[in-house]
Amino acid sequence: MASYLNSERLFFCPNLYIVTHKFEFMRNTFVFLVVAGAFLSCSKRTSIDSTAIDFVGRWQYQYQSGGQTGLKVYQQSGKITTLNFNSDKTYQRLSDNNTPQEGVYAVKAVKSIFTGNDDNGISFDSSNSWKIITVRKDTLSLSDNFPDGFSQVYLKVK
Repeated sequence: MASYLNSERLFFCPNLYIVTHKFEFMRNTFVFLVVAGAFLSCSKRTSIDSTAIDFVGRWQYQYQSGGQTGLKVYQQSGKITTLNFNSDKTYQRLSDNNTPQEGVYAVKAVKSIFTGNDDNGISFDSSNSWKIITVRKDTLSLSDNFPDGFSQVYLKVK
């Protein structure tokens, strides 16, 4: 009798067999996609190619903004501050042709508080403080990578 019921069930509900197999296929596909997505998203970028962003050269300070109020403070009239990045990973900061501040910089991928992703980070003189470095056309931004931090904006000197 049991064999008769099984064949009768298939005879009267042929779609039941197809539906359960489609569900199983869709479930397996979903699990595969979740596992594949987890593996693909686990890659961590620990270093970047510093040539990928073109910041080597001379940059003139324009303003800084940020803090709790988002205050924008412009360069004082008549004062010139430049920041020079050299390809040998050294830099010079010069204000009104006075004695320059010199040192070395390092570039690596750091987790940005702005995007939540790894972005280009720069550190001066082997400090543990990393700034997010962004170059858009002829504008360079160095942004503190913590809440209520400041961003310094420079223009490329041609």
